[in-house]
Amino acid sequence: MDLPIGINADSSTIDGDLDVLKALLDRFQQAGFSAVEIPVHGVGCILGGQLQERQAEKVRRILESYSFRYTVHGPDPVNLCDEKSPQLHASALKASIDFAKAIGSSLVVYHGSYRMDNRVSSKITKMPYRGSELDAPLSLGNPDDSNAQIASNAVNTAAVMDAAPVAPQSGRSHRKGQSVEKPPRKQKAVQSLWADEIERLQEIGEYAEKQGVTVAVENIFRQGRELTYRIDPRLLAEVLGAVGSRSVGICFDFGHAYLSAAEEGFSYPEAIQAVLPHLVHLHIHDNLGIPSTTNVEGKERKPLDAFVLGEGDLHLPPGWGRIPYKDVLPEVVSLYKGIWMMEIHPRFSKSYEGAIRWIKAWAGGKWAVEDSREREDLYQREDLL
Repeated sequence: MDLPIGINADSSTIDGDLDVLKALLDRFQQAGFSAVEIPVHGVGCILGGQLQERQAEKVRRILESYSFRYTVHGPDPVNLCDEKSPQLHASALKASIDFAKAIGSSLVVYHGSYRMDNRVSSKITKMPYRGSELDAPLSLGNPDDSNAQIASNAVNTAAVMDAAPVAPQSGRSHRKGQSVEKPPRKQKAVQSLWADEIERLQEIGEYAEKQGVTVAVENIFRQGRELTYRIDPRLLAEVLGAVGSRSVGICFDFGHAYLSAAEEGFSYPEAIQAVLPHLVHLHIHDNLGIPSTTNVEGKERKPLDAFVLGEGDLHLPPGWGRIPYKDVLPEVVSLYKGIWMMEIHPRFSKSYEGAIRWIKAWAGGKWAVEDSREREDLYQREDLL
């Protein structure tokens, strides 16, 4: 059985144009991917929180003409904790689940929830970037040159929530018989703070289970001043443990967690350990671990400028940045049985084949690349253009 390796279909690139979707699928097929993540919003299948069934049927017919496995990415703005229209956001997430069922997918990615208020704004600020701790030399295409150190001694998200850092939780784990004790005080604090969110995720889990779908809540880096559990994967694991639904798990995004570790000050390896019992999906890409800054107008830099300075969520092919994959992948490889889903910026589409070689080299087992010279040359020169 081949290792399932996937790629995201970029929502902004598609922008509702199904001819563009077809062109992307053709390129993915040419590169050798076996799975694709479809953005339900990118293909124009949700309007006003409701599934557009006729459009969904058009998409389904296109997708069934390929042999890919499919996962679904829910709409980025959906927020179950939205203060004005939480039911509308819940409807949009349920519509995403319905879309997944319609196209034969069993997984929907959800970006998690957040709150914004004066109390939070007065407590949370963006942490400064410590260049001296992360400015390691770059080596494009060589997985052995990941020399980054995780920033530490910073105020983390758990402190904002008056909760200690979260340890790996027992529950839905691939490690049979292993149990990790939860500190009761911390558990109660998190459950109290996010009681409404836990209840909403339980409701979503019940709905998803009836549709034969799993919702994967993704960890995100900080989006301005917000109170959320989705930045620190340890807190995400704590909330998911309280939800206790077999139809709600975690999508661990390696790139988002690396940025958050630098910005918030938590341990990157500990974050990965915490999510393993709840892990149902992966997002794989790379960056330099440099949090985004703003331009003179107070806005985040355009992607083109961000690439120049190496800031933010770059979505580089894996192995191009500083994420210490060689240090953290071994345990993930031993436990994870899902799709190895990459999220690579469309500008790097020429490097898809190299990215597939990189995943196969690091996935272990019978897919491992044994020749060290081949391992060091996973990306050919033309891939870097």
